[in-house]
Amino acid sequence: MTRASVAVLGVVRSGPSYWFESLGAMLRWYLTSMRLLLPVFVVVQMLIASGFSVGISIFFEEITPEAALFLGTGASIIALILAGVVVAPQLIASEKDAGTYDFSWSLPVPRSANVTAWVMLNAVIGIPSMVVALVIADWRLDLDFSPSWTIAPAVVLALTCGTLIGSAVGNLSPLLSLPLTVKGLVTAVLGGLGSIPGAIAAGLLLGIVEYEALFFFGIGYRDMVTYLLLFAFLVFRPGGLFGQSRH
Repeated sequence: MTRASVAVLGVVRSGPSYWFESLGAMLRWYLTSMRLLLPVFVVVQMLIASGFSVGISIFFEEITPEAALFLGTGASIIALILAGVVVAPQLIASEKDAGTYDFSWSLPVPRSANVTAWVMLNAVIGIPSMVVALVIADWRLDLDFSPSWTIAPAVVLALTCGTLIGSAVGNLSPLLSLPLTVKGLVTAVLGGLGSIPGAIAAGLLLGIVEYEALFFFGIGYRDMVTYLLLFAFLVFRPGGLFGQSRH
């Protein structure tokens, strides 16, 4: 009886049918566990993609059709990659906080099925943002293109790369990208909110100041110098380099 049960279990737990059953089970697990956050992530990624496409179109008053097609489709692919790079660490952090991350990866399912379910979850988040970015880019840049099924491998590759990179970042540290976010906020304040030339100039200024502090004082004082610079701007020039100072 025991041998027969083991034999039956061996048949059930191997082969393509078991792999697809595991894929469906893991996908349902992820969709159910993220049912509250998933709509929020989808909407936020769509807004980011919209702003990215509109922002690209603002830079160019006149643009060739080839350059417009390159930038418009590039914006949609970047939106797709960001779904994995940005969202995956946050999802991993939320799962670790809830105590379900190690449990989901310890389930008796093929690892490849688990990874594929993770990529499909990011596809649910990323594909709507890709479509929105492409539609807005077509509206703003008047793209000349015809959709083809040949873009499917590119979409799968971008999703897989973004998901794997984001998963690696999330497993190393969910807060690994936090310093970059903080530096981005500091740059926006130094340059002046809403000023693109100010952001560029502030980024250069911040880079020079940080590496000078690193050279003269060491790595332990680099962030302190950055925050002192931010404090000085907030006190003496709250509008930023290209903003209007208050009197």
